[in-house]
Amino acid sequence: MFKHLTLFLFILILLTLTFLLQQFFDNQENLMTFKSYVSPEQKLSQKLIDHYNGTDEKMKKEAKDTIVEITLKNLDQQQWLTYLDYIDLKLYTSNVLPERDLELIVSLNLSKDQAAMAIYRPLANEYIYTSKIENILPIEKIDFIPIPELGYNFIVSHQLIDERLGAFFIERFIKVYMYSDHGFKNIWQGTKFSEEIYRLQLQDPSAPEDQWAKVTVNNLIRFESKPTLHIVLETNQKKYSAFHDSLPSSSMFKLQDRFRSIETFYWHPAYQHFIIGEGLLKTTGKPIAILTDAEHSKENFSGYSLKNYRILTPDRKIEYISKDSIITTKP
Repeated sequence: MFKHLTLFLFILILLTLTFLLQQFFDNQENLMTFKSYVSPEQKLSQKLIDHYNGTDEKMKKEAKDTIVEITLKNLDQQQWLTYLDYIDLKLYTSNVLPERDLELIVSLNLSKDQAAMAIYRPLANEYIYTSKIENILPIEKIDFIPIPELGYNFIVSHQLIDERLGAFFIERFIKVYMYSDHGFKNIWQGTKFSEEIYRLQLQDPSAPEDQWAKVTVNNLIRFESKPTLHIVLETNQKKYSAFHDSLPSSSMFKLQDRFRSIETFYWHPAYQHFIIGEGLLKTTGKPIAILTDAEHSKENFSGYSLKNYRILTPDRKIEYISKDSIITTKP
């Protein structure tokens, strides 16, 4: 009887451990961290970081190549190893995970339209690869803002898109990321500057072939902590027109219209987003958070009539809905 009971308990413990291990490794972040712990080649040493931050140019170059190579392998982006000399590397330290340590954030600009971040957790004299932010545009710099009541920081990434595809488009913008539910989520985005030039026929087929439009956006973005954390977005948009067979020079464009506005985005802990207001769906009475108002967008100013809200439901679904479908409750 005792042997049977012992065997039963052993099998029960074995099954429980198997289940727990399966749950652990089903989590991608846990799997990445485990691999980093057991694979020395996936770690970054403090000595390596010191060499990169040092003044010896040869050691700095060798350290840079090693950091990039290890990080690309951790990100499973080995296809970029061929372009090692062209990859832009920046290192930051900040507490961006709930553990209240100073993590190492490795920023890699891989090409003119692709970048990535890798987050390493400190352990003794090493950094262990833990998480990532991928499929983003080139990073100009990174700031960090404390998250109220959580004890760690937002990642505020200043990014750039510069495209010339039959027209002209450049934009500098901010994306705010927060660690939540085993990964980093983009919880706010705002344009700092943009300029777009295109043939007006792309928007209005009846326009003359030689008519061009230019739309510029110069916004001021401020993070303010009192009375509660919020973002103030001061928008300044201008629309110009010019006539020319090919791309006009700046002096040829004449101002046609302008739009200014001020929006405030408040941090909402329950929704884990910056929002401009709250409301109820008229059809169901379901509460929602209002993330953005399309009437303030560059697209609306350019001539596309947009009367929508971008909303977030309590179950974390993002939807676009007519403003007429919402009963605004706050502010």
